[in-house]
Formats: sequence, structure tokens, C-alpha cells
Amino acid sequence: MSLRGRLIALVAVLLAAGMSVAALATLAALRYFLVTRTDNQLDQLNTALVSQMNDGGGAIPSNSLGGRLPNAGGQPFVLLRVLTPDGSPMLDLQNPGAAASAIPLRPAASSPDSGDGAVYATVTLTDQQPQEWRVRSGWLPGRKAILQVGLPLTEYQEVNRRLIDTVVATTAVILAAMLVIAWWVIGRGTRPLDRIAEVAADIGAGHLDRRVQPGRPNTEIGRLSTALNAMLMQIQTAFQERQTSEERLRRFVADASHELNTPVATIRGYAELFRHGAGARQADLEVTMRRIESEATRMGQLVNELLVLVKLDEGRPLDRDQVDLTHLATEAVADARAIEPGRPLSVRAPGSLVISADELRLRQLLANLLSNVRRHTPPGTAAEVRISADDDLAVIEVADDGPGLSEEDQSRVFERFYRSAASRGRQREGSGIGLAIVAAIAEAHGGTARVSSAPGEGTTFTVRLPRQEPD
Repeated sequence: MSLRGRLIALVAVLLAAGMSVAALATLAALRYFLVTRTDNQLDQLNTALVSQMNDGGGAIPSNSLGGRLPNAGGQPFVLLRVLTPDGSPMLDLQNPGAAASAIPLRPAASSPDSGDGAVYATVTLTDQQPQEWRVRSGWLPGRKAILQVGLPLTEYQEVNRRLIDTVVATTAVILAAMLVIAWWVIGRGTRPLDRIAEVAADIGAGHLDRRVQPGRPNTEIGRLSTALNAMLMQIQTAFQERQTSEERLRRFVADASHELNTPVATIRGYAELFRHGAGARQADLEVTMRRIESEATRMGQLVNELLVLVKLDEGRPLDRDQVDLTHLATEAVADARAIEPGRPLSVRAPGSLVISADELRLRQLLANLLSNVRRHTPPGTAAEVRISADDDLAVIEVADDGPGLSEEDQSRVFERFYRSAASRGRQREGSGIGLAIVAAIAEAHGGTARVSSAPGEGTTFTVRLPRQEPD
């Protein structure tokens, strides 16, 4: 059964139970009122009869009176019987000619507090019409006999029957009306749940951009909608990141295979050349071995760079220590000058700037940035490494006076294996992942890597790193 059905059934059961209890309480109160009123009438009738007996000298009426007392005998539906003290029938005052039957209702012992010891009971008489009576049984003066006075409960039965009919009809109408109202109210209240189910079905079908219409925040449905939308946003983001990661992985594998295929093909070609007789010619042998060694070195460097990217992608913890960026920048520039003595390189840095970082990774970052300058700017182009502090950040800048980058190159320069078709130095050296490693190292330290450039105005790579390890 649906939630709406269970709620409506629960409302119906509670309403039926509540209205039944109310009806029973009403019937009980009515019975108490009518029976009490009948008992009062019996007391009045008993008092009248006893008064008449006292006026007659206290004698018990006999059949000679015709069974009619002046003030009571004229009531056609009044039960008037006299019993002996032991409870045997003596006289039926309403029907003197008939044999009196005993009603087993004996009064209590009389006392000054209890008067005539009257007791009351509702009895059923099969020889009377109507059959249900309210009977009062009390002692006559001097305990000479027992006087039983009764009135029929016809009025009570009629009122009770009408009340029951009215209560049943009213209960049925009210219950039907309340169920209709409950169906409408509960349906209106559960309608957002139906919409949530529809959204969930659409999301299951692949429409991850669907969202639940938010409700009022102070309601359960509103809080559920807000929480569900937040969860859906996270799921969509995670799914998009997963798709992006898969696409990057496929592209990474394809690019890595392409980059590795070139040196492998070169090595294979020179190996075949050697097998076809180059080994017999000393000059060809030297060229073959030199090219094989060069391509093997290039392939080894590419493999090492790929391993670095893999380790950074895995999020392995860095070997953090207190590192002086000024010292690292000075050594990196010295190494670059040794490789290319004719290029003007300079360092602008404070006397010392210490941060918490992985020294080996930062050396690689600086080496890759300077290598990028060397490979993609004309020989003799000046470059400068600048180290500075910006509040809680350490800033590394490598600026050159080269030809600059186009907008497309700037947007993709940190992509793995990306190389511009018209590179800055019109060279095709490198694997295209040096700057990707720079961005990955910066991100692993909790920092960022950016580039600013314009055609003909040089290029500046800026890396910002936290000076202290993030908590």
C-alpha cells in the first residue's frame, strides 16, 4: 500500500475509533439521565402510594378495592405489586384478578439513613408488554410487606434507538467527508514526494541536470528537497569529474603511446640499419649508436616524467621540509646557465624565503620552467626568476622576453602533451608535459600555476604556494 493509502487508512481508523467512543459516551450519558429520571418518578409514585395507604390507616390494599388506588391505579403502564416480607407474591394492584408474579428484587434492611431500603433494577418481564421495566422495591411501613413499583423503559428504548440511528448516520457522513478532506490534504502534502520520485527516475535515466523543486525550508519536504538537491549536485559533479578523468586518462594514454612510439620507432629503424650492414662501416656505426642512445635517453626522460605525473595524481604525501626558495632559485639559474651559457638569466629574490615544501619537487618545478624558456624562445632571449612573498603565499615568477603566447596557447599550455602548432621558438623539442608537471606540483602543494602573455610581449609563469603546510 502506498504512503497516501496508509495515511488515509490510519486517519479513517482513528476517526472511526474516536467517533465510536464519543457515541458510546453519549449513549451512556443518555442512559444515565433517563434511568435517573425514571428512578425519580418511581420515588414519587412510591411516595404517593404509601401516602394513600397511610390515609387508609396503614392497611394493605386488597382485591376488594378493585386493585385501583385513587392516585396511581389509572396509569396503564405502571407496575404495582405487593409482596410478603419473604418475597412471595401477594397482590398485583394493576391487575387484581391475575396471579401476581414475583420479581426477585428484595429491598435492603431499612434504617433511619436508608428509609425503606429501596433498591432499583432494570428487569425483563416476559409476561408484560413492554417487557423491559425499571423497578423500585422497598419496604412498606412496619416491614409488613414489600412494595414494588415499576415503569416501562419504552421511552428510553425509543430515544436510544433514534439516537443510535442518528449517530450512525452522522458518523458515516462525517467519516466520509473527513476521508475526502484527508485524501485531498494528504495528496497535496505528498505531491512533492511524487515529484521527487519523478526526478529520481529521470536521473536514473541519465538526466543528471534534473533538480527537485525546493519547498519551504521550515517543512520536512523543504529540508528533504534542499538536501536532495545538494546531494544531486555532488553526484553530478562527481560524475562529470569521473567523465573528465576518464577522458583525460584516455587522452593521456593515447598521447603517451604516441610520444613513446617515436623514439621506439627510431631505435627500431637504426637497429634494422645496423643489421643491414651499418655495423661494418665505422662512420655509420657511430651515427647509429649515437641516435639509439639519444632516443633511448629521450624515451627514459619521458617515462620518468610520466611516473612523476602518476605519483602526483595518486595524491601521495609530499616529503615536506623547510625549504629556502631563494637558494633553490639561485641554483636552478646556475644550472640553466651551465646548459646554455649564452642566455642572459637573472634572479631577483629576498635574502631568504623559507616555506614548508618538498624540495625535490620544487627543484623540478624550477627546472621545468627554465627548460621551457630554453626550448621555446630564441637563443639569447633574456629571462628572470623572481621570488617574493604575498601575505601567507610564496610567489615564484619566471619571465622571459620571448615572442609570447596566443590566447589559445595560454588556455591550454598546462595541458598534458599540449604543444602549439606554431610554437614560441618554432621548435618541436620536448614531450609537452613539462608545464603539466609544474601545474601538478603546484596543486600538490595546495598552490596554483598561472601564465600571462601576449604575442610579442614575452611570457610570465607565476606559481603561488602556501608558505605553511595546509591543515
